[in-house]
Amino acid sequence: PPCFSGDDDLFVNPKALTDYLRRSPNASRFIHGNIQHASAVMRRGKYAVPRELYPLDYYPNFASGGGFIMPRQRLPALHRASLALPVFPLDDVYLGFLALLAQIPHRHDQAFKVWGIPKDELPAYREAISIHGVSLERMEEVWKQLEEPPKETWAWS
Repeated sequence: PPCFSGDDDLFVNPKALTDYLRRSPNASRFIHGNIQHASAVMRRGKYAVPRELYPLDYYPNFASGGGFIMPRQRLPALHRASLALPVFPLDDVYLGFLALLAQIPHRHDQAFKVWGIPKDELPAYREAISIHGVSLERMEEVWKQLEEPPKETWAWS
């Protein structure tokens, strides 16, 4: 079975997650998530990486740390890669380096929301696998709303 990883401000929808895995017969071959392609290296700010540490202008593909799925049987290959690569200050980028060395491809899916959604979009919470940047209070609100039976609408003819 696969492993799911994410930050502490991550809403995870177990139903959407299991539905996704059922629809993905080859799930064990990929790291799944919101895949960042040719992401520019930031040289200033919170996520700054000095050119001396990483001289290239773009990172290899990596799954955003907001939440991702990785195949459990590929963990030994990632471990072996970690023995060959020094630790990098950005954990999601580091996992991208490890995946590249371990030859584990990525699979992008927009159901992994890494930049949050507007507060009033409850249907998005039903469909998303994960949503990053959700406060504990908002998660509690969403779960209460998701547990409520849908309101019936009447069409009068």
